[in-house]
Order: sequence, then structure tokens, then C-alpha cells
Amino acid sequence: MKIRLGKFVNWDKCEDYIILSNLLDGNVIKLKSPDNSVERLLESRSVENVDDRIIKVLYENNILVDDDINEDELIDQKYYKAVYDNRELHLVIYPTTACNLRCKYCWESNTPSFMSEEVKDRILKFLKREVRYYKSLFVSWFGGEPLLDKKFLINFVQDIKRICLEEKPHLSLILLPTDIIWI
Repeated sequence: MKIRLGKFVNWDKCEDYIILSNLLDGNVIKLKSPDNSVERLLESRSVENVDDRIIKVLYENNILVDDDINEDELIDQKYYKAVYDNRELHLVIYPTTACNLRCKYCWESNTPSFMSEEVKDRILKFLKREVRYYKSLFVSWFGGEPLLDKKFLINFVQDIKRICLEEKPHLSLILLPTDIIWI
């Protein structure tokens, strides 16, 4: 079997070791190479004159790959899986433009607006219809300062939790960053 250095491998020489990472699968390893054979391999992209034990470690961590592997195809597959087979629903909800900080660089006017019950109900209706198709729901709160309408926000979160429990009891629900107030 012929092997080669992976196309998406990055490396950095530090004091007396090398850090290698494969961007395709996220593997990261730290190796000492007293005889500089790893450096030679990385620079020449040739496995000749490299200790079999080092080759085994590099191969097991996908730093070295089989020569017939098409890494471009693998990265395309990974991309399409992430985009089209995603089982996570991420919502960013903007309940208010109200803010109590008045930062000089802020583009918002000082006229606060708050999400209407109608908009909230539409979001909840969407969740009731769609959440069953996902394994995780991530809700992030955006806007001025969502906690300035704390009662609305707490009721909204309770409604989201209720829908998740009704529609998919084993769904992972992550509420960021305001879930701290309910712990």
C-alpha cells in the first residue's frame, strides 16, 4: 500500500517537538523527532527513511493517508453533510432593540421597540411544526438587551421548552446566553 502526506495537513515546529493537524478531520498530534525524520518527511512529502513506528502513528492519525484517497471528494462530502444533513436548528431571536447602555458606536436609535405577541406566536408555530425534524435546537437571543423585557422573554422561553417537550421529548435544547437566569 502506497501512502502519502495528507493534503490538508498543517504543521508547526516548536522547541523539541512538532504539532501536526489534519484540517479535514480535526486530528492534532504532538511528536518528538530526535532524528529530524518527521521534519524531512513534511518538507519532502516522502516517507522514505522514516521509522515504521512514526509512520504508523502518522497513518493512524490521518496525517499520512492512502495514496488513492481523494481528499477533495472527502471535504466535499463533509461540506454537503454539514449543509444538507444537518440535524441542528439554530434560531437567533431578536426580541427587542431596547438597550440601557447607550454606547457611542451603536447604530440603533434610542427608540426601543419590542417583539409583538404576533411575531412570537409565528415563531412558536414554526417551532411546533419543524422541531420534530431536528435532534438539537439552539436558541440565541440578539438585539439591544433582551432582558429589558424579562417577563416576555421568560414566557417565550417557557413556551419554547413546552413545545420541545411536546413535540420531541429527547430534543437537546440549548438557550444562549440567557438560560443562566433559569438555573
